[in-house]
Amino acid sequence: EDKLVLVQEVQRQFLRKLNPKEAIAAIQASLMKNFGLRLYQVVLIKPGSLPKTSSGKIQHYQCRINFLAHQLSEIDQ
Repeated sequence: EDKLVLVQEVQRQFLRKLNPKEAIAAIQASLMKNFGLRLYQVVLIKPGSLPKTSSGKIQHYQCRINFLAHQLSEIDQ
């Protein structure tokens, strides 16, 4: 079964002020309201930890592998 997961890298300047539970709730509510999308999970990760190519493009497949293997640098919730 396919499930929708959102992985969001948080900018360093917002880490101290961030309330992860409130941010996740706001993201889920916004996507449901605006697009009718129900997320399986929202993962907030540390700055610079999103897998990218040498040219700066996001490596979606590697991100999926890291998510399934619980190897993302998540922000404590």
